[in-house]
Order: sequence, then structure tokens, then C-alpha cells
Amino acid sequence: MKKDAGAPAKMIADLRSALEWLKAEGDLIESDKEVNPDLEITGIQKQLDGGCPILFNNIKDKPHHRCVTNLFGDM
Repeated sequence: MKKDAGAPAKMIADLRSALEWLKAEGDLIESDKEVNPDLEITGIQKQLDGGCPILFNNIKDKPHHRCVTNLFGDM
């Protein structure tokens, strides 16, 4: 018997729905703290060493930008 490997394909149509699904499953770390895109984001992700994806909502000097890292790292 094949075990369900995750969300049904029809639930995930784009990046936004993928992030919503990960959040609902408790597999997304979200941060509203301002982060510097020059090495700080990389440093934070490296500390988690392949863990859950992280969504950074506040990128320094980049209004209205967000950054997601390690989107496929927990698979």
C-alpha cells in the first residue's frame, strides 16, 4: 500500500498555496523580524541545517519583498 506523501496536487497550484499548506501543516517557520539579505538570511538558514522552510516577511531595504528558503529541504 502506498502511503500519502503529502498534499494532493490539486491543493498546491502555486507558491502561495504551497506556503499556505506548509503553514497549516506546521512545517513553515515565519519571521517578521527585519533581516539583511546580504548573508544574514543565509546564516540563519545554515543554523537550521536543512530543517523546515523559513519565510522572511521583512527584508531590510526591500519594502514589499519576502524571501522563502529551503522550500524543499524537509522532503
